[in-house]
Amino acid sequence: MTSSLRPLGERLWIADGPSVQFLGARLPTRMIVVKLGDGSLWINSPVEASEATFAEIAALGWVRYLVAPTSLHVWRLVSAHCRFPDAELWGPP
Repeated sequence: MTSSLRPLGERLWIADGPSVQFLGARLPTRMIVVKLGDGSLWINSPVEASEATFAEIAALGWVRYLVAPTSLHVWRLVSAHCRFPDAELWGPP
């Protein structure tokens, strides 16, 4: 599982997820959580995380957007959307 959210700024956090196997290499995963001006949250590249990490995210505000920056990240939106069903999904076609 992942570590807790780590702040990078006043409205910016990251959390590491488990590594994944891709083309024979182990690659790290990481999500970025941004608190928007209206207080809602934008999560880039959601990862598998601990209940404690999800509780930290929920305490920050309403998750409004779940974003997959590339087609390699889309598969992670499904489980994140189950956890945050009111969030809009954004990703490549």
